[in-house]
Amino acid sequence: NGGDSISSFHLEDAALKLVESEAATLNTPLDMDIHPDNRFLYALSTGHNDGTGQPRIYVYEMGCDCGLREVQAIADGLDTEDMRIEQDGVLFGVVGLGLY
Repeated sequence: NGGDSISSFHLEDAALKLVESEAATLNTPLDMDIHPDNRFLYALSTGHNDGTGQPRIYVYEMGCDCGLREVQAIADGLDTEDMRIEQDGVLFGVVGLGLY
């Protein structure tokens, strides 16, 4: 949706139907992954636009109605923007999320 939120959709009759344009709000979502059991959505936020520069991994429980309920926000182990190394004019930071 191009903003600081995650939209939810439902697949109905081979077509996507918008359920919520803002099922969850978070700062600059960068990447998402769904747990193999399909119960949880993990979303990586850069934290770039909220003034803290603190990236976070948000954990959402996915409901049967395609709604999202935040259950956890993890910042431990993720460097803030001012802690990252800037080299050759490029800011290195979080770039993706992987589950295993």
